[in-house]
Amino acid sequence: MIDEKILTLVVNIRDRTNSGTLHWETTVKEGTFQVVFSFSETVVQISEMKRPVSPSPIHSLRILNEEGVVLEEITELTLNKIFDQRAKQLQATKKELVESFGLPDPDQVLDDIYTSARRNALGVDGKLDRLLNELK
Repeated sequence: MIDEKILTLVVNIRDRTNSGTLHWETTVKEGTFQVVFSFSETVVQISEMKRPVSPSPIHSLRILNEEGVVLEEITELTLNKIFDQRAKQLQATKKELVESFGLPDPDQVLDDIYTSARRNALGVDGKLDRLLNELK
């Protein structure tokens, strides 16, 4: 049951971030962006961390309560474990889960959220629009 909630949460955050309806902000920690949900007194943070032996970073999506306590932390590893379990139950491959069931790619979805959240928090699109207007 918790796995279903995690997948739903990740998909909803991805979709709302991509549509621009979540308003991400910077934090004091470099590479970390957050959204504050006042009604539920919850904070969602996305971070990117460099791995010492790999060129690709790892992403962490954390859910914090009003006191800053981490309630849940989701990484690519978390999502891959969920997908492995789901694939085993349905006798399908992870690729089939992504293609047939519309689930996000567990190796890509957090990177997508991070990239969109970063652009949103830093106001990249607006700054690029202004720059393009100046260059006309």
